[in-house]
Amino acid sequence: MSAIGGKADIALRAAMSANDPKRTLARSNWAQCTSFFIDDRRGRPGAMLVDCVYSPRIEGDSHGAGNMSEDSAHTRSAAPIAASLADFTDKLIARRGVEQSNVLFGGQIGPATKALSTRTNSIDVGDISPDFSLPTAEGRIWNLGEHLAQGKCSSLVVVFYRGTWCGYCNIYLRGLLETRSLLSDANAELVAVSPEAAPSSADNVSAGDPTFPTLIDHGGKIAEQFGLTFEMDDAAKNVLKGSGIDLEKRNAGGRWILPVPGTFVIDRSGHIAYAHVDADYRNRPEPQEIVATCRSLRR
Repeated sequence: MSAIGGKADIALRAAMSANDPKRTLARSNWAQCTSFFIDDRRGRPGAMLVDCVYSPRIEGDSHGAGNMSEDSAHTRSAAPIAASLADFTDKLIARRGVEQSNVLFGGQIGPATKALSTRTNSIDVGDISPDFSLPTAEGRIWNLGEHLAQGKCSSLVVVFYRGTWCGYCNIYLRGLLETRSLLSDANAELVAVSPEAAPSSADNVSAGDPTFPTLIDHGGKIAEQFGLTFEMDDAAKNVLKGSGIDLEKRNAGGRWILPVPGTFVIDRSGHIAYAHVDADYRNRPEPQEIVATCRSLRR
């Protein structure tokens, strides 16, 4: 995807393109979605997983590995995000097994794809970003409009973050942390938005780092404004509950509502300059792609 994408890019990343038979999925049969990604992405049966049960904490330093689990320790280096995510997936599959992996995969990617394909309020490049106010993990109120009006940054990177329980989100945020100096040089700032009631990453990422607050999106209301919300199916919920992950207890709204992972770059005027949304949450943009967009907006 180019540094500046659009609705067509988002639709393709939701695996709903009608122009490529290999990426065409029947919306009424999410089992096909599972089979497609297993065969197409890894080239062998059973090579997909959706979630981790570990909660690697994101540290404030660029390496941030102090409290990472054994499964996630390999993400310490500054390797490309895609390589780190693929390696993480392989290790999780080896631990969970194919059957449980497919339940989790189909139970999240399918509903997310369906939600994106039917949403009418998706935010695209060139649109004005919805204004919003949210509490930080420290209890302060952070407002988008007020932040942009201060004129301290040329652009703002907004990342919708599923929660500290999602290792894929943690790997991605850690990659962004490793580009903080580049983002700073581009006069860009970073903010994460999560439905989690008290993201543990906030203590490690935001403390002493006002350029990277973690905002609590109660009930996913702001994610809904960006056209990102979905709810996984009951089978996937049961697998996560069996692993000690109950989003009704973790999320501020007491529900299983999650954001489809989305990254947006907002310019000083409040317009969307970059949008990356993918129903397959194992896919994330490379941080350098985001840095390039921010550099183009530097003033």
